[in-house]
Amino acid sequence: KLIEKNREAIEKKERSDNNGVDVDGSMPEASRALADKYPSLYSFEAYPDFINPMVSYMAGLFALGEGDNQKAFGLLKEAYGMNKENSYIAQDLAYADALIDGAKPSDEPFVWVVIEDGLAPVKDEWRLDVPVFIFSNSVNYVSLALPRIHPRQSAFAAYSVAIGDQVKESILLSDMDRVIMSEFKYQYPAILRRALFSAMTKAIMQYQTQRQMSNTDGNTQMVWALASIATTVYTIGSTQADTRSWTTLPKRFDLIRLTYPKEGRFTIRTASGLTLTQVELPMIAPTLVYVKMATAGAIPSVSIIPFGRN
Repeated sequence: KLIEKNREAIEKKERSDNNGVDVDGSMPEASRALADKYPSLYSFEAYPDFINPMVSYMAGLFALGEGDNQKAFGLLKEAYGMNKENSYIAQDLAYADALIDGAKPSDEPFVWVVIEDGLAPVKDEWRLDVPVFIFSNSVNYVSLALPRIHPRQSAFAAYSVAIGDQVKESILLSDMDRVIMSEFKYQYPAILRRALFSAMTKAIMQYQTQRQMSNTDGNTQMVWALASIATTVYTIGSTQADTRSWTTLPKRFDLIRLTYPKEGRFTIRTASGLTLTQVELPMIAPTLVYVKMATAGAIPSVSIIPFGRN
């Protein structure tokens, strides 16, 4: 809906002020040039309806903790539908289903370890030269300033939890690169159209200024020459892509699910066996352990959140 709203606003602006600007005629060439120069834009598979499985899963857990088993089942089913290789989600889904059928809650509370790994992608600006049609069927080229996404490195490839000799490996819960890139891809036609309209409008300003200069002489020509320089400076200075992004988001979320350890503690390690931190659980209750690991050299940030019912 947001994408459609943006597209409609752009098209409305073009219809109200489109003297000499044929954006529709230039869009096919711009799209082909984009596909040729930025093929990775189309390489990400979107989650259904832009739903982040992390959000559905966490909402399902808290619904489960509050005893709303029907709601929990629906949310966990949604998360599992987007991440069928995650056996931990499958276990929670089966548990919610059993509670709906009248099973008693587990005597041993569960502990969920959710790990934020890495940092979300960043944007930078790049230029795309596109053939356009201005005033006639003659071809002109304009340079578009467009945003481009660059993924960043993971802190570690995977994680594990060690309880004595027992080790449980992490499984991907949500790929934020995929979430962000999918949304970015679907917004890109509107971004491209807006950049194309802006570039063509500025090209017309330059064209009209240069035409006026060529049709005058003397002092008037000097005025138009200065105006042409000013127009060029304005065009260069104002042609910039929007590269703002939410850079504090993680690259991905990993999940580990376990029953409450008898010792009341466990160790979080990398998949290669490097010890990151030891977690002391404060009470015997369903508990969420939320870990942030932005870079390999960072100190893990650990939040312990008891919730729900025993």
